Amino acid sequence: MQYTLSQGGRGGYAAANQNGDVLFYKEITEVTYTRTATVAKGDSPDWTKANADGSEVQGTTLIEQKDTALTSPTYTESLTSTSSDGTTDTWTQTLKYYRFQMKPCYEREDAWKSTGNLKYYYRTGTSATSGVLENYLYYDLPTGFSEATSNIIILTGGDANRHPNSEQNTYYTEANDDNSWLNSVGVGAISSRRVEPNTDPNAAQSWKLRDPDAYLTEKFIATSASIEEMSLPDSLRAIDTYSLYDCASLKSVSFTRNSQLQ
Repeated sequence: MQYTLSQGGRGGYAAANQNGDVLFYKEITEVTYTRTATVAKGDSPDWTKANADGSEVQGTTLIEQKDTALTSPTYTESLTSTSSDGTTDTWTQTLKYYRFQMKPCYEREDAWKSTGNLKYYYRTGTSATSGVLENYLYYDLPTGFSEATSNIIILTGGDANRHPNSEQNTYYTEANDDNSWLNSVGVGAISSRRVEPNTDPNAAQSWKLRDPDAYLTEKFIATSASIEEMSLPDSLRAIDTYSLYDCASLKSVSFTRNSQLQ
């Protein structure tokens, strides 16, 4: 499904479920923050006055989407060394946490395709105060961690973008078997309208296009300026009105003798 036009052409297409919901995945990044403070022998460090060369090192690999398998976030303050003359102590402050970001399953991006046991999510709420929902960051922080006492500010954007636990994110719902990725199935129709199942319990399983007022806000093909050629699969039975509207670059449409177009 075309989720956004900002990436141009095919770049904006993303995986979807049978309800027409764009699917997202949870990108999990491990972040480690560490810095040191040197104080008089026997004193405890005041991190508000600590040296400012602390570093934040972010993981470069996508952790599999198994929240329960993640190592628990940790925060420690420890005495690591004493000067040779015995007058000063060096303390080390370390924070390890996880950062979560909900990202669309874009067709042209491979990160989500190569991740084992991937969990899919779809958006179920739009009550965020501002910004683009999938760009919000959520953090799994150590229990009892305090920004005030540690003098580590995780995010300056305010609590609207930060949750102690990612499960408090109410804007996305994990997909189940009925609304997960619609993948490797035959295409029965091309349309900018949603479909709905036949509710007759005595009828064979089938789908029908909804009323004309149920057009998708995200056009599947219509107005796509980058499509020049189309090869229709044999499974295709119908092309709905206006499905190819304003495809200005489209030059040819082909199908085989086995086509089921009606």
